[in-house]
Amino acid sequence: MVARRMKWGSALGAIAAATATAVGLSVPSAVASAARPALHKVSYASIAGGYNIQGKKVLLDIYDPESNSFFVPLENGAKAAAQLFGLNLTIDFADNSDSTATSQIKTAIASHYAGVIAKTPDAAVANAACAVVKAGLPFIAVNQTYTSPCISTYIGQTEFSAGAEVANYMVQKGLVKKGDHVFCPVETPQESYAIGRRAGVDSVLGKLGITCDELGTGDNQAPAKATMVQYLLGHKNTNVLIALGGTPLSEAVAATHEVGLKIPIGGFDLSFPSILTGLENGSITVSINQEPYAQGFDSVQEIALLLKYGVAPFNINTSDNALITSKNVKSLAPLVPNYQ
Repeated sequence: MVARRMKWGSALGAIAAATATAVGLSVPSAVASAARPALHKVSYASIAGGYNIQGKKVLLDIYDPESNSFFVPLENGAKAAAQLFGLNLTIDFADNSDSTATSQIKTAIASHYAGVIAKTPDAAVANAACAVVKAGLPFIAVNQTYTSPCISTYIGQTEFSAGAEVANYMVQKGLVKKGDHVFCPVETPQESYAIGRRAGVDSVLGKLGITCDELGTGDNQAPAKATMVQYLLGHKNTNVLIALGGTPLSEAVAATHEVGLKIPIGGFDLSFPSILTGLENGSITVSINQEPYAQGFDSVQEIALLLKYGVAPFNINTSDNALITSKNVKSLAPLVPNYQ
């Protein structure tokens, strides 16, 4: 399965390399900075047939701050697909603000965009999706979704199954046992991704008669580490740490070392160098990849296929069988941050 994922990643990388000159691409200037390297400029072939969608405007609305490095590969994937199909892509960041995300999406409607893609973490942004659908435009939830009758297509990690997969791996390896105290730090416990992952983890741990002890850490690494250290100092009986997000996973090894604990660690994402290092040296047992490049590429591609050929968008679980361990992390490490 790892071979399948690597083949798919290589194919997407090839497409990105072959479609790298922007065609009417509109993104914030900071996106083209060193933190988000520009793709190489080469020529590409037009996609034949169907309706002419050259220059049609599409919004990718990312709920998080632009500084969140996780979204670098997602942006790169979205840009590559937009370039391939000749779409005019705008990437907006909402800085974790419902009002900002809602305003950005409603501005796209008023500006006659042809489609909207958005991270949809809560009811407020889901309501903005309803406004998109009411205007007769396609809407695709990417990376995170919220249950709503207005959201019929989601491209991203299936959170419950991903949480269950990580927990099940650790149980099968004998790293989690009946009677253990399991600590589950996560950036934002109330967001749908955290709720789904926690439920998936608990579905496995519940069979052992234990539950996951959850704690919010926020998105910034230093405060996340401090929060985890304080928790662990008060819970020296912790046997296992399963971070439900990339930020706490990136600081989990340092936090446990600071309090003198050597315990199994599992979690989510590859978005920080410390996660790669932890997986390589075994201090992190397992993580699960969301395939952010594929999330960006596929979401824009589905909008393009709908507009050009009338192909209805469909759901994609980008984390299916995407466990990362010391056995396969070395092959993925060179793809961070541009494609993983």
